Amino acid sequence: MYHTVLLDADNTLFDFDKAEDFSLRRALDFFRLSYREEDLSFYKEQNSFLWKQLEKGLISFKELQATRFHPLLQRLQVSVDPSLFNQRYLDYLGNSHFLMPDALTVCRSLSQITTLVIVTNGISRVQRNRLRLSSLSPYISSCFVSEEIGYSKPQKEFFSIVFQTLGIEQLSDVLMVGDSLSSDIQGGSSAGIDCCWYCPQGGISPIPCRYQISSLKELIPIVSS
Repeated sequence: MYHTVLLDADNTLFDFDKAEDFSLRRALDFFRLSYREEDLSFYKEQNSFLWKQLEKGLISFKELQATRFHPLLQRLQVSVDPSLFNQRYLDYLGNSHFLMPDALTVCRSLSQITTLVIVTNGISRVQRNRLRLSSLSPYISSCFVSEEIGYSKPQKEFFSIVFQTLGIEQLSDVLMVGDSLSSDIQGGSSAGIDCCWYCPQGGISPIPCRYQISSLKELIPIVSS
């Protein structure tokens, strides 16, 4: 049995796609900006690229937050300050705690037999507030956020700090669960722990991992066996 389960937050426990769409629309409405569906898609592509750059250590959190809305606002041909827009967006995002299917049921069940820890790349005030407001909070023992740690998944330093803080010595007791091949599975694999790729849409992982699931409920027998 795994004594510690490291769980990614976005699109593993929390429905980030839904939260992102909700928060972006609210921020645009707040500034009374007209937009089209293709404008939202444009932003999401730009933002995803910047987060990949962050994972690789090529940009900082400050750079990401300062620049990610600039292309969208340019596209909309408005003079709104990108930093102010980003702050308003983060306010909405921090209050958006939509859950993935079965996340609550699985966390409630697993918390009876193992230690559940969130490990997430993200902005601290957003991730911690979402967890605090969510029904998952009673079942999560710890939360590690890359902005606070100073390293991002998949960097080994991120996982080393997690292991050291939790007092983990036997890596065979730890399981990493997440939807991202580049940050969760690659990171966990490089850190020397077993990994479980959560992929609701199916597919074959190009990165070796011990488990692959399409439903979070499949995690229960993996952890308890």
